[in-house]
Amino acid sequence: MGNLVTGSTAIASGLLTRHELRTGYRRIYRNVYLPIGVELTATIRAEAAFLWSGGSAVVCGASAAALHGNPWISADRPAELIREWRSAPAGIILHADTLCPGESTVLGGVQVTTPARTVFDIGRRVHTSRAVELIDVLLRNCSMSEVREVASRHRGTRGIRRLMNVLSLADPGAESVQETRLRMCLIGAGLPRPETQIELGGPDGRTIRLDMGWREQRVAAEFDGAQHWGDSVQHRRDIERQETIAAMGWRLVRVSR
Repeated sequence: MGNLVTGSTAIASGLLTRHELRTGYRRIYRNVYLPIGVELTATIRAEAAFLWSGGSAVVCGASAAALHGNPWISADRPAELIREWRSAPAGIILHADTLCPGESTVLGGVQVTTPARTVFDIGRRVHTSRAVELIDVLLRNCSMSEVREVASRHRGTRGIRRLMNVLSLADPGAESVQETRLRMCLIGAGLPRPETQIELGGPDGRTIRLDMGWREQRVAAEFDGAQHWGDSVQHRRDIERQETIAAMGWRLVRVSR
């Protein structure tokens, strides 16, 4: 679990002295420390919460999403654990949920809900737009049918209707949280749901991929990130790409933040 240490264990084993622990580390949770100067991320916070539990909990929710590879989760967000004991320090949220066999796995020594179970939990509890942002990434590691299988094992659980609404909006084709937000803005404005990651055959034989759009109308929309602004080489490539797309009869709408 990276740079995290359990204070009592580190001192007992001689790995650190009390002075070294006090001056070189900062406490994340009781008895769990991170070296000063190491950035606290959502992944590290999730691992720290698991250590705090003594390995008796299962990481879930947005914390599980971070462990499954979602890079767009704030380290300030409390860690989430499934554990029967409901008393937790600030920075940890405990859920007394029931896990069925096969709904948890081990990643880097940490017990964590599977991608499908993580989608199930987030879809039930998180505000719709934010839930879609988290779930788009998770659906690269599981299928809609797997999530529905989890839901079928937990009939009557609170939030199932909300989950199904979130699933109807989710799309694993989004390659960034900005793309998800743009898609949700378009849908929220009353436009038809766009197709994501549209592939076009360019005149030179290369494939041009569009973030999202509508084939029938030949209109595409893309998020124009900061990486396109300060790099003159990238800016020139973007102009050439847009000219090629226009020559193919498509209109590309670039949307800034």
